[in-house]
Amino acid sequence: MKQYREYMDGIQASDTFHWRLLNLEAHKCRPRRLVRAVLVAACLCTTLIGGAFAIQLIGGDFRTINFYEHEWCPPPPGREDVIGQSFSGYVLWGGAITFFPVSSFSEEVQALTLENGANIAYLYFDSLDAAAEYTGMELPKNTALRDLPPARCEVQIDSSDDGLTRLTFNESFRALNDCDGLDLNVRITALSELMYSPDFEMWFDCGFPDSYTYTTEEFHQNGVTAIISYAVYQHEDSPSGPYGEEYYRANLIRDGVVYEIGVKCSDSPKEGRAILEKVLAGF
Repeated sequence: MKQYREYMDGIQASDTFHWRLLNLEAHKCRPRRLVRAVLVAACLCTTLIGGAFAIQLIGGDFRTINFYEHEWCPPPPGREDVIGQSFSGYVLWGGAITFFPVSSFSEEVQALTLENGANIAYLYFDSLDAAAEYTGMELPKNTALRDLPPARCEVQIDSSDDGLTRLTFNESFRALNDCDGLDLNVRITALSELMYSPDFEMWFDCGFPDSYTYTTEEFHQNGVTAIISYAVYQHEDSPSGPYGEEYYRANLIRDGVVYEIGVKCSDSPKEGRAILEKVLAGF
């Protein structure tokens, strides 16, 4: 179990999903769909090209996608005020991810992670550009995001005793086009070389509470590719869930970093889709 917990520290997943997997043994339930996903991940789909094997990537430049249904997520430890709930969604595996050298990040970030050891730190900036400059990350250019007014950016800095393992940038834009309920969130994850292991493949959980129904599609346009999901809240007689009444999400890997772009569009789904596609076209 100790090795499994150490492996879980390398997974990009929500806190509740992370906790649910760690407690599967205690709850005596078998993660059948996730076990099947692990077995699929062990069998790389390859094609012989010029004498070498090349991995065939799907939308978003991920390697493959596996779906799961009605997976129960208990509340986090010590949170009696939170109830557990069931999730359905998909897991995106591997792909064109870069594991950046620790030395490529700023001296300030390297010093902070060595001081913190195995821990998580949070920093806040007035914009994504300011955050990228401080951390030493050269993020892919996106004209659509740059045209928006600067928004507060949170940076989550994960580290081990050996140094920086992961940077996660979260930038949120509220009430786009002066429309309440039309919100854009951009989450960018960059992994360091300390996250690389030949024995495991990185994977990214994309789940929705079962109070939502969702569909997925592959998006390909002008050299940009993504996995897009569209979720709709089904409980009309109760307040909408964490993603509003309607929600678009795009997952993609760009220049080795992992993007999750979400648009909450409770009152204007067509405008939400248009904003999502505009951001994708900005790469």
